[in-house]
Amino acid sequence: MKVLMTLLLLVLGVNAASLDDLTYTTADGKVTITDCDEAATGELVIPPTIRENPVTSIRNFAFYKCSRLTSITIPDSVTSVGGYAFSRCTSLTNIAFQGAAPTVGREAFTGVANGAIAIVTIEALSSFGEVDNHWNSLPIQVRDGTTNPAPLPEIRTAIEFSFDGMDGVSYRIESSTDLINWEMIETAIIGEGSRIDRFYSTRNQPNRYFRVKTN
Repeated sequence: MKVLMTLLLLVLGVNAASLDDLTYTTADGKVTITDCDEAATGELVIPPTIRENPVTSIRNFAFYKCSRLTSITIPDSVTSVGGYAFSRCTSLTNIAFQGAAPTVGREAFTGVANGAIAIVTIEALSSFGEVDNHWNSLPIQVRDGTTNPAPLPEIRTAIEFSFDGMDGVSYRIESSTDLINWEMIETAIIGEGSRIDRFYSTRNQPNRYFRVKTN
C-alpha cells in the first residue's frame, strides 16, 4: 500500500506545483517570493495573497533552474520581477500575467523553453507592448491563447479541470480562492485508467484554483 500511495502521489504531482514549493518573506505587509524548489513540476499559480498579505515581488534567481516547470501564472499584485528570476527554466513555455507589466531585472527570462510566450490580459496589453511584438524577449499573446483578442461571444463561462485517474481509485476535487483554505466541491470520483474532465461555472464566482486529492 505504501508503494501504491507513493506512485499515486508521483502521478498526481506531475500536473501542478503548489504553494508548498515556494519560499517567501514578508516585510511591511508585503510578500516577496524568494525561492522555488527545483523539483517543482508542471503548472504553478502564484497566489495574489499569502496569509492575507499581497504578493508584490519575485526576487532575483527565485526560480533559477526550475527546469520542470512548464507554465507559471503571475498575479496582478506583482509589480517587480528580479534579475535571472526565471533563468534556465528550460521547460517553461508560457508565463501568464494577470495584471500590468511588472518592472523586470536583467535577463529574467533567459534560457526558458524555445517558443515560450508571455500571455497577458486585453486590458493590460498596452503596458507590455503590442500583439506580435516581444516583451523581454517573449512573444506577446493575449489571454485567449491567440494573437488576437477574443470577441465577446467567445468569452468562456466555465473552466475545464482535467486529471488522469487511476483505475479503481476514488478522488475528490477541491477549490480555493487563496491556495490556503480549500473546500470540497465534488467527491467519490472513481478513476477508470483514463483522463477525467470536469467543467465548473465561472458565473458569479470569484477566481478559484482547483486541485485533486485521493479519498
